[in-house]
Amino acid sequence: MLPGIDHDEKEPYILDYIKGTKIPALTRKNARFFKAVVKLDSSYRNDFDPKMECSPGFNPLSDEPQTNKYYGSTAYWFAEMEKENSNFERCLMGAIISIDSTNTTHLESCVDGRKTMKERILNECKNVDELKAKLNKQFFTNKDNHLIAVLSPAIEAKPNKDGTARTDRHNLSFASKFCAYASKFLETDFEYPKYDGVVAKNLPKYIEYYVGNSVKKTEYKVSNSKDKQLTEEKKLEYRLDIYYHYFEVINKIINSLPTDDKMTKEEFDHIVWYAFK
Repeated sequence: MLPGIDHDEKEPYILDYIKGTKIPALTRKNARFFKAVVKLDSSYRNDFDPKMECSPGFNPLSDEPQTNKYYGSTAYWFAEMEKENSNFERCLMGAIISIDSTNTTHLESCVDGRKTMKERILNECKNVDELKAKLNKQFFTNKDNHLIAVLSPAIEAKPNKDGTARTDRHNLSFASKFCAYASKFLETDFEYPKYDGVVAKNLPKYIEYYVGNSVKKTEYKVSNSKDKQLTEEKKLEYRLDIYYHYFEVINKIINSLPTDDKMTKEEFDHIVWYAFK
């Protein structure tokens, strides 16, 4: 364990903190604690259970309203995807709906947002094996045709209730979460951090302590003022660059941890997100 961490082994329900701060430390104790928190969180606990199948009659490919029907867990749809003779398109759409709903990534705020994401993935991957191969392409070595880049371009936003136009939505959050969940449940060789505003805002605190660098508080968040000055092409490039550096610095933080405290990107995400949400 790194020096400078307040740690009480006798108190399993008291978090480890970076000494002199209220910043939860990156320790195995904290990772175990937040793993338990996730399992108790009603929003997420079912999402990791492959037995949580959709309601009878639920069809993710249907354009008809399907109110009061459970859409199935993310784990369920990826498990179905790997079964022999599965319908890849149906399972893919089910996974997209589940990820979007559970994580509130707001694809429904876009015109045909979920359907657009499905079509973008189908243009790259015709089956689960091709999806796995695509996910195994490391983002930091080739981001131009990576799935993150394919999913992140803007989609037309639905108008406001009064009919006025809204700014088109980029979907980096959904793109990273889809890749993170798909890689987890399909057990690929590569792990993605989920891009999230809460984590991005608090990342500099961990960089300063674990990497020894001081960065701006807004270093990993999209700046609205800068965004307005960019063309659509540059807006996408701007977001991909942010994710690239977000990805890289989380690797650096995790690699800096002592062997006893090594953790996955998902465990890192849970510690930071639940501590500061």
